[in-house]
Amino acid sequence: MDCEFEEKQYEQHLNNELLSRKHLLYVPGQVLEGKLGFDAALFCRDRRFWELFDDFRFFGHFRFIRRLWYASSRSGVQLSVDWWRELDQALPYFPRFRFNVFVQHKRPDYLVASSAGEWDQWNRPYYRYKIMSHQQKALEQLETLAGSKAIVVYASPAFAKLGELWSAVNNRQLIEKSNFCQPRKLSGHHAYSYVEPGRVGKAHSDAEDVESFDFYERFNVLSETAELSEDNRAFLTQLGRLVVEAIEDCGDLTDRFNAILATFDRREENDIIGSMSQISTFNFVVGTTWSVSVAPN
Repeated sequence: MDCEFEEKQYEQHLNNELLSRKHLLYVPGQVLEGKLGFDAALFCRDRRFWELFDDFRFFGHFRFIRRLWYASSRSGVQLSVDWWRELDQALPYFPRFRFNVFVQHKRPDYLVASSAGEWDQWNRPYYRYKIMSHQQKALEQLETLAGSKAIVVYASPAFAKLGELWSAVNNRQLIEKSNFCQPRKLSGHHAYSYVEPGRVGKAHSDAEDVESFDFYERFNVLSETAELSEDNRAFLTQLGRLVVEAIEDCGDLTDRFNAILATFDRREENDIIGSMSQISTFNFVVGTTWSVSVAPN
């Protein structure tokens, strides 16, 4: 059976809980959107960019409506270079960055029939989501390249009903009711299944037991051991280079990533414009949410 809620609902509420309970998490996208309108940077001036996404899911199968959307609303804008200069000048006054958090949210299927493909592994109802090969490769490469400087995880709810979502949100228990899995644990597999929250599941097709790190424990360890950046600009520049390397050889995702970056007007580019364009484009193409752990005030 399908979950009664949309993936975006789960994503937004999980992110909100992470922000409120792990208050050191700073979400660049939300802050920049509010102060600088950064998300508008993805509204590239070249309409050919949007034609790459004819399967974009905003309007489901209503292709005519989607085409009207592309024709009217997706023609693009360009950020003033003064906004980028303002960000560049403000970065030294931000809290010092510590490490990155990349989350790929998944909305699972809930399998309740004994005829389900992995039933013999659990012998009870279970949750399962598919692994997209190119997305998986990008996340796996990102996790490997980032090492101890980032948390990279899949996050998925261990419930299927809308009422359970609202209950978890109201009780601030969404993290406890989610299952987290490291991408590198799923290398070479096409699906992941689990029966409860936490960090344990199975990778498929050849069933393999999977145990990832404990999300809270990993976060707390990095909060204590990861070095604070001496220069927030350098932190973002390094991350920009890292995501470019992480998305290499990822098939259509690599093509889309490069196509998007090619549409940006680079006449006024500085390091921050280039790095933030790379990071935001990676998140847009791969479907991740990016946050940064910062030093306490």
